[in-house]
Amino acid sequence: SIVSACIGKDGAVSDDDENKVVLQAPTPFNIGDLQREAYRLFRLGPGYTLGIAEKLYLQALISYPRTSSQKLPPSIVYGKIISGLSKIGSYGKLTSMLLSRDRLVPNEGKMADPAHPAIYPTGVAPRQKLSGLEFKVYDLIVKRFLATFGDPAVSRHTDVKIDVNGYIFKAEGRTPVYEGWMIFYKPYVRLEQRELPELHKDDRVKNLGVEMEEKFTQPPYRYNQASLLAKMEQEQIGTKATRADIIATLFKRNYIASGRHGIEVTDLGFAVIDSMKMFVPAIVSIGLTRSMEEQLEKVEQGSVESISVIELAVDKLVESLAAFMEKEVDIGERIGDAAFADSAQTATIGPCPVCKKGQLRMIRSYKTKKRFVGCSNYSAGCKATAPLPQKGLIRTARKACPDCGWPIIGVVFAKRAKQWKICINMQCPARKK
Repeated sequence: SIVSACIGKDGAVSDDDENKVVLQAPTPFNIGDLQREAYRLFRLGPGYTLGIAEKLYLQALISYPRTSSQKLPPSIVYGKIISGLSKIGSYGKLTSMLLSRDRLVPNEGKMADPAHPAIYPTGVAPRQKLSGLEFKVYDLIVKRFLATFGDPAVSRHTDVKIDVNGYIFKAEGRTPVYEGWMIFYKPYVRLEQRELPELHKDDRVKNLGVEMEEKFTQPPYRYNQASLLAKMEQEQIGTKATRADIIATLFKRNYIASGRHGIEVTDLGFAVIDSMKMFVPAIVSIGLTRSMEEQLEKVEQGSVESISVIELAVDKLVESLAAFMEKEVDIGERIGDAAFADSAQTATIGPCPVCKKGQLRMIRSYKTKKRFVGCSNYSAGCKATAPLPQKGLIRTARKACPDCGWPIIGVVFAKRAKQWKICINMQCPARKK
């Protein structure tokens, strides 16, 4: 084996290659870029990020956020904005580095929007203290704007091949040379650093040990909200103004849910899509959706009359609805069965730790309309009960709390779509830690 052939054998450098890699400054944010970056950094759902951006816009802190543009026209007066930012918080040092330059030229992207430029800070100071998440999104927008004017960053990449008894092993080194624009975008980015001693061809390398790691091919990663948003943009599903709401609606209707490794389709979601594909395939056709979105954008640009697009949409919908009505009983049965099963799964929280016989179930009070947990063995005298969060989708985690034995639940809020796992027992010892 390779391991036995290499144990105890020193190596020699058979090849070394060094080159400098130039990393251009980022492009200004459009709404999709901002939503993906906010998810990467803060795990904010697209709808939540859009909501914060709109609040910042209404406070005159940033430009209109619902834009697909990656371009900053000179008409916004870069220097004036940067001068305004110099008086806000800790941006003074960064802005002074840019204001000392003779020319300010942003690195723009390819995407344009005839109605609005890319998202940029106005340079106006906040009149009131921003909340934690509001400040994070605002700071991200400010630093991205400043970074677009930065110099390219430079990194030195070293790749070395080492021959050990006829077997070739590779080592890679990454050394920062010049931070450039990354100075302005900290702490949201940094140059990768991977130390590697200076090695040249024919240098001897001491073998300190050989390890073998067994790996298996992995399935594709599940979508998260950022990658789903990117896929929707790629397939032209929805518009810059609607994509976040579409994702939030899927969570709200329980067609999808947050899992350990990303977004998971629920049984109800599978039933809906399978039924539509079987009986009314046009409704779930990406081609139809893309065509309609393209027509709507042309209306926005003024190149197509709105009435012609409305007539086209009506024709398509009438055709699809007619096909739906023909099979509504079959479709209803399929989706109804899945909805009932999903509802039952959601309603049953887990076994009762008090009477050991009943099941703890989610109940909604007819009087107060509030939801809580009660035991199915209530009529036999079990008084086990617990409060529940009044907002969000509740799903059983299918495991008991290690501290008290009561069930753990997962709570998902549609906008952020992050699952919070909590023990429902208010007297749980873990709550007192």
